[in-house]
Amino acid sequence: MRLSILAFGASVLAGSQQSSFAGKWQELAPIPIAPRSEQTTVALSDSTIAILGGITAGGKGGGSPPTTDMMQLYNVTDNSWRLGPKIPVPLNHLNVAAVDGKIFLLGGHAVLPNGTWSAIPNSWMLDPAQGEWKPIAPMPNGTARAACATAVYGKTIYLAGGQTLNVPGVYQNSGGSQKEGDHVGGSIVGTTLYVIGGRHFGRKNVRNTVFTLDLNRPDDDWKEDPSKLPTARGGISIATIAKKIYVFGGEGNPAEGSDGIFNQTEAFDTVTRKWTTLAPMKLPRHGTSAAVTQGCAFLPGGSTVEGGPPVNYTDRFCPDNQ
Repeated sequence: MRLSILAFGASVLAGSQQSSFAGKWQELAPIPIAPRSEQTTVALSDSTIAILGGITAGGKGGGSPPTTDMMQLYNVTDNSWRLGPKIPVPLNHLNVAAVDGKIFLLGGHAVLPNGTWSAIPNSWMLDPAQGEWKPIAPMPNGTARAACATAVYGKTIYLAGGQTLNVPGVYQNSGGSQKEGDHVGGSIVGTTLYVIGGRHFGRKNVRNTVFTLDLNRPDDDWKEDPSKLPTARGGISIATIAKKIYVFGGEGNPAEGSDGIFNQTEAFDTVTRKWTTLAPMKLPRHGTSAAVTQGCAFLPGGSTVEGGPPVNYTDRFCPDNQ
């Protein structure tokens, strides 16, 4: 597969939009042990979601907040948390996906000795039944990145965008190698990969673009959908329920009193190609990620201030028809 550079446009024109403020938010048990942001959340089953890595509160001498190797599991049935196997190295902005009940960790930001973050190519797989992370083929040389849009189609994990490189790639779970193909959202509906919103080198340089790739013809060029994300933003959380893509929160809000955070919940109907504004987040956040199970999107942690400290707040959003 050829390399294709993602040239996400910076248009800020809103697309077709309706307002209903439908849907319901529900607060859940907070993350125990330590608050978290810039972690990744995945659903392992109908009753279990996992959060991996991220940053926690603290930091010596006003330095960067610590990055953790913690993995925690949330039980949807009894609203409780427990520890899972630690990830191999502390990482934030991880690229993670679940395939056939296994967790694939494909790089992320590691912390260098001088305290700065740098994307690493290292990749691992965890079978929860065995409870041990195992190394798998790393990303190809020069493609390490973090904060990607990550989505699964069959046995294939797609990575698009991210920090360090804007190069789309696909990780073939069956073969264990990667084919050549920030702060965006990724979703697959049917045979179409959507990459939504995000930013371009800076929290305020937010985008409202919607790009699509036909997975039946992955060598074709990306197409820009005319239906723009109504609220341009980066650091979003994204969830797919049925044929709708839900976009939650984010950062880069210039409005006074917002602390740089968006509270918007907006849904894109991939059939009608229209956006709808739904019930806003009760606690606006960026730096979290959503996992879908039982017809609802679960959003643990995040931050309530642009570039700010993490929180342990956890909630879920359920569309009215669920």
